[in-house]
Amino acid sequence: MNRHSLAILEFDLVRDALGKRSATPYGKGLAAALAPSSSAEVVAERQELTAEARTLLESGVRLDLGLEHEVRGPLELLRDQGALLEPTALLALSRHLFIARQAKSSVTVRRDEVPGLARLAGGLTAFKELEERIDRSIEPDGRIADRASPELFRVRKEQDVARGRIRDKLDAMIGEHSSSLQENIVTLREGRYVIPVRSEAKGRIKGIVHDTSASGATVFVEPLATVELNNRLRELQSAEQHELERILQAFSAEVQQHCDALLRNIDLIGQLDLLFAQAQLALDWRCVRPVACATRYLRLSQARHPALADPVPLDIEFGDGKTLLVITGPNTGGKTVVLKTVGLLALMHQSGLQVPAGDGSTLPLFDDVYCDIGDEQSIAQSLSTFSSHVRQVAAILEAVTPASLVLLDEVGVGTEPAEGSALAIAVLSDLAERGPLTLSTTHYGALKAFVQDHPAMRNAAMEFDRANLVPTYRLRLGVPGSSYGIEIASRLGVPQRVIEAARARIDAKSTELESLLAQMEQARREMEQKQREAAEQLDRAERIRGEYEGKVKGVKEELRGLKARAEAEAAEVLARARSAAELAVAAIKSEQASKQSIRGARELLRDTERAILTPEHESGRQPERGAFDPGHRFAVGDAVFVASIGKEGVVEVPPDGGGKLKVQVGGVRMSLKRGDVRMLGPKTFELSAVNVAGADGETSFPMELHLLGYHAEEALEKLDQYLDQAVLLGIGQVRIVHGKGTGVLRKVVKEALARDKRVRSFRLGEWNEGQDGVTVAELK
Repeated sequence: MNRHSLAILEFDLVRDALGKRSATPYGKGLAAALAPSSSAEVVAERQELTAEARTLLESGVRLDLGLEHEVRGPLELLRDQGALLEPTALLALSRHLFIARQAKSSVTVRRDEVPGLARLAGGLTAFKELEERIDRSIEPDGRIADRASPELFRVRKEQDVARGRIRDKLDAMIGEHSSSLQENIVTLREGRYVIPVRSEAKGRIKGIVHDTSASGATVFVEPLATVELNNRLRELQSAEQHELERILQAFSAEVQQHCDALLRNIDLIGQLDLLFAQAQLALDWRCVRPVACATRYLRLSQARHPALADPVPLDIEFGDGKTLLVITGPNTGGKTVVLKTVGLLALMHQSGLQVPAGDGSTLPLFDDVYCDIGDEQSIAQSLSTFSSHVRQVAAILEAVTPASLVLLDEVGVGTEPAEGSALAIAVLSDLAERGPLTLSTTHYGALKAFVQDHPAMRNAAMEFDRANLVPTYRLRLGVPGSSYGIEIASRLGVPQRVIEAARARIDAKSTELESLLAQMEQARREMEQKQREAAEQLDRAERIRGEYEGKVKGVKEELRGLKARAEAEAAEVLARARSAAELAVAAIKSEQASKQSIRGARELLRDTERAILTPEHESGRQPERGAFDPGHRFAVGDAVFVASIGKEGVVEVPPDGGGKLKVQVGGVRMSLKRGDVRMLGPKTFELSAVNVAGADGETSFPMELHLLGYHAEEALEKLDQYLDQAVLLGIGQVRIVHGKGTGVLRKVVKEALARDKRVRSFRLGEWNEGQDGVTVAELK
């Protein structure tokens, strides 16, 4: 992309915004050098990486990329010249190593979500052991720590001891010769410990004079008694310096081996930093990723120039046949802002940035963006406004291709209007034939008329509120606009006599054209107002329809609910009837059934039939008796009233986990829900039994064995005795009630029946027999 367009379209505004959001000097450098690309592959890759970085930011993933100091220079010197790395450079390198390691880990673990970023971060090299050794060896203030090496630790400890001995010796001498001293202190001169002695008393203390005060009143003497101690301290300090140099040389030699990988890390850190800055910019500016278009078609929805604090969103669309759009309208109406917005967003897109616009915005790929915007006259080159414009237009016509974007502001301006209009028509006609997407602004009436009849051109206008004489900054496609120059002059205070004189000098055709344009604008506004009113009425109608549809839906749902409840109640009644019928038939068919059981079954069937077929208010059924207590715990033998058939019965099997219980009514057992029965009293009936003819006459034998409440051993003993009696009496089928509970009794009964030779087969109860709370056994 040519530098002239980047400057005119203020691309540096974007670069600066990215630099402020970059966390490293490398990212800031890349932001400052960012430039659009004309390669479709490069643009697509950049856009994808920016979108992935935004995905991470939106999901709360942020990389710690903060760097204060760069190390590219020291590393390049080390690689090329073998220079020694200073402690501060090593500290900065450790920070780089940490960032590289953390970034690689944080991004690559999300490779399914951000594959492009993961590939980029995968190129980072981690040196965790080197990073930890640097942190261990260098203090945050840049001082090499005692723990950097055993030798350094030893030398510094000996230095502490030597300093202590020197101070002790000097403190003793200060006590002996205090009258000869200027001050009772120990100080340093040339790296050696000395005491301040008054000049007239220097002969009293034997030693080496290292310095004299500015006034000459004090000499700084190293007593002979501490010379050897000071010499030893200097030797230790020299040993320390040699060890520090050795440590730095060792680190530098190790780092030198990995310089290429470390410099590659720096490049990748900079790229990641820039990508996350681009993603943050997209969030801050409310950007979208534009749709890439392979044809010459441009569409921007709700586009905004980032330099404007409160811009009026721009909607613009042209291309694919209509490749040239000419915008007219008043001065300060926003025409130039339209050109700059379109141009800047095109540059942002091809730099891999998302653009401040709405969803669905579409941008083609341009091989270059050419623009002539603003006054570029040059006094130094003796160029007038017209000359500078013409020179720029000539350069554009020379370089443009069908894949270019051309932005021309006031083409042909700066000369006599007739010549300028003719030149503008000629320039735009040439561009229309060559095919680049072109945006141009004008005030020339002849150009507006020419564009209206040209098949490749289209008019557009900046809207103007004529009633208030202020621009609205909204672009209207398809119609030309007026300049409103005289109206604006009137509003700005030009005397009315001058305004009238100006109007009188406008030729009739121009006046007629301007009047026609004004009428078209007024008609368009009235049409839009009517459209808005119609839309509001339609919205109200839709809301009313929605309310009534909601009410109808509610009624239908209520009817469905009533029907569902009725069907459920009917199904429940039928289920009880079916249960009663099956039990009655079984009792009647049984060879052991007594006459009393048969009569009870028949009576129960008749009562059930009446309960199903006869409405309750016509049945003459007696009111329900007994109390309904949802918390009552039914026990075997409890007297109950069955509300559905108006009969009394006795509980044979207490409620199971599903709330079902067995009730004997006459000679028939019924499976009922807990809510179908009412409590009459405890244990007023005996359990049902079958009268069996035996050797000693009729014997009453219970058809069920209740094991609830028994331990396993007791239950097995009861079961064995019960089966003995049943077999002796010739009973073919029995029911063992063990309940559901934890399932222990059921398992014990199952295992016992499986082993018992008296049992032909066994099964769990059906839905009307107690289900898995009962086992039914067939005996041999």
